[in-house]
Amino acid sequence: KMGTRWQGLLWVRTPRMSPGYFKDSTSTESAFQTREDGLVWYNTGDIVEYWPETERLQVIDRLKNIVKLANAEFVAPEYIEGVLVRSKFVENLYVHADPRCDRVTAVVQPNRPVVLRWAAHANLARAPGQSDAAWTAALCGTA
Repeated sequence: KMGTRWQGLLWVRTPRMSPGYFKDSTSTESAFQTREDGLVWYNTGDIVEYWPETERLQVIDRLKNIVKLANAEFVAPEYIEGVLVRSKFVENLYVHADPRCDRVTAVVQPNRPVVLRWAAHANLARAPGQSDAAWTAALCGTA
């Protein structure tokens, strides 16, 4: 449809296309495909997004980084990490996607100084005698 972006695998073809991987028929069969017109195309393994109105093509992920969850949803843990790590509240994190599960799990280490400043600004009072560690745990829901 015109004006509608779409996503998919990037296949390329050039006039001087390699016939395949050197002495690796298994990789050649999975990456190179001969179409009905007899032309050979190469699967780059990139997931791309295309906007027809601007003819813009953007690589958004790699096929090998995509995980199919138990509920048949496809997710990209690296992309999720990239979005979450931009938050000033996040010091470090790990995102895990298990094909046997229907949800993604993220383990987040909060940026303690930022969380404490935010809590003070939001008038979230510390209990009398409460340590910084206990207050941080309470604010992050880990107490």
